[in-house]
Amino acid sequence: MPIDKSNPRVWVVRLADEPALTDDLNDAKAEAEATPASAAPHLVVDLSALTMINSSNLTQLLRLRKLALERDVKLRLTRPTGPVDGVFHTTGLDKVFDFAADIRAAVSTVLG
Repeated sequence: MPIDKSNPRVWVVRLADEPALTDDLNDAKAEAEATPASAAPHLVVDLSALTMINSSNLTQLLRLRKLALERDVKLRLTRPTGPVDGVFHTTGLDKVFDFAADIRAAVSTVLG
């Protein structure tokens, strides 16, 4: 999972499908935590490559959201497709997370 840090104000986290997804989310959270709060970037998490997501992955995303809230930065997810989108709707997490159509739209809204 590469984290695109070309804009220091917004990191773009491109998630891979399992089996790498769990590690990608752990790495993203660890890197965000390692960044001083005063320099914390907004986070855009790209879900477009996912074909599935499990409860553990949802918990990881919720922890990343909590970190963003604690640091007063924005977290945007790119709109998932197919079954992954269904999981967000079924669990009600579509009302908890903020979504954008794609990476460009997500970056634009966090920098807004």
